[in-house]
Amino acid sequence: QHFYGLGDDAKVRLVRRLLKQLEEPHFEPDYVKIELFWKGMRDYVDQQKRNNRIITDNELASHYNDKNSEFLTLHSDIKEYNNRHDKRTEKFNNPKKHNYVVSDQVSVERTNKPTISTLQGLSNNLKSTEIDIVLETSSHLFIGEAKDVSSFDANSEYVLVHQLIREYVMASILVRLKNEARTVIPFIVGNSPRELMKKNQVKFMQDQGWLKDGNVLSWDEIKKLGGTGQ
Repeated sequence: QHFYGLGDDAKVRLVRRLLKQLEEPHFEPDYVKIELFWKGMRDYVDQQKRNNRIITDNELASHYNDKNSEFLTLHSDIKEYNNRHDKRTEKFNNPKKHNYVVSDQVSVERTNKPTISTLQGLSNNLKSTEIDIVLETSSHLFIGEAKDVSSFDANSEYVLVHQLIREYVMASILVRLKNEARTVIPFIVGNSPRELMKKNQVKFMQDQGWLKDGNVLSWDEIKKLGGTGQ
């Protein structure tokens, strides 16, 4: 309701607010498009199929495994993150051998489902990922998660285990697939930003430099920007 009711001016204010941490508060978007419950990768793959272009699992994996990709070291990054945090801090479970490793030589053993390669698993994860709130401009893609104080989803049978990381990877690979020069900006909205900031996925996203501290917002802040749902 909050985001469905955002007027054009409120959308621009929200975009400026999310860019404040990047020192772009005076950014003037040429347009702001909002979409809720967005499955961007699934929709794009389906659209391309209708145009007789098949996006293969190998093509998706090539973007993940590119030598300049920030995702290549995610498996070890999570282990290293755990090692840097003491017992009083919420941690990840250490990743299994198939988590965040994309190859046709590595298998995912799934409960009551056939074994697949992590290459197939990545493709499945990307196509099934849904993002609650997306704002698009010609130069930025803002991906937002609406959350209360509960933990974020994590499924160890996935290649991309953790919800916030999965969403960021999906959006980033989609931008590259479409050959767009957009910057992906994650944000979170919840009842208690202070509590959300304690969650390990949020801390890891911040640690990686993907999520700015100031982009964990409250619903009250959305209301003040003009999103009353009316």
